[in-house]
Amino acid sequence: INDAYSSFLSPLLPRLMNNLGMSIAVAASLAMTWSLAGSLIQPATGYLADRYGRKFFVIGGPLVSAIFLSLIGFASSVEVLALILIAGGIGSAVFHPPGAAMSGGAAEGKGSGVRMSMFAFGGLLGFAVGPLLVVGLVATVGLSGMWVAMIPGIVVCGVLLKVLPSDRPHRDAPKPPPFLEVLRALRGPLGVIFVIGALSGFLQRLFLTLSPIISFQDGVSEATGALGLSAYLGGQAIGTIVGGVLSDRM
Repeated sequence: INDAYSSFLSPLLPRLMNNLGMSIAVAASLAMTWSLAGSLIQPATGYLADRYGRKFFVIGGPLVSAIFLSLIGFASSVEVLALILIAGGIGSAVFHPPGAAMSGGAAEGKGSGVRMSMFAFGGLLGFAVGPLLVVGLVATVGLSGMWVAMIPGIVVCGVLLKVLPSDRPHRDAPKPPPFLEVLRALRGPLGVIFVIGALSGFLQRLFLTLSPIISFQDGVSEATGALGLSAYLGGQAIGTIVGGVLSDRM
């Protein structure tokens, strides 16, 4: 659910560029703004979730994403759209660290490749389905009616409030390490993994941002452009499951 909302922007970029008079550079900057908002504060939200309990963050993050990213169609200017994307990105950042920790059983020290791959698969499946859903919705009700997309997210968060068990805050959680200590930890194998993740993330954002724009300029329909995004992200979802299974065996 969370990542389905997170994929709303890319397929709508050509339409938003036309409505708001944006250049490709401005559109790419908006995509970067959303990505940074959803990434940079994750260490802080992970620390807060350890200190004060994960349930609030796991439910509150998707709720914020669902509400704000469903309001993209109401943006009357580039500045308003940027604020909406920042709020939606913060919601995603709030969700991912505690969600991953709960999925992998991090507190019990029994992380599993399969469990983590299922968590990632859920996100990538949402990413893959989201473009098709939002393009179909906008084609039916227009950008002004896009707000109805928040309803499933609100319902799911309400269900999670009932079914997720309460978790105990880790009051004795260590304080975040100094920045220089973090940099020292990135030496060696961890640094290699960090660079691989950063480069692959850069290429993915580049593709997700420019693919719909190039398709639109070539006369491809909005629905076909969304289908291309879904095919790409669906392939990632399958690879995530395969990688998780193989990592536990190899």
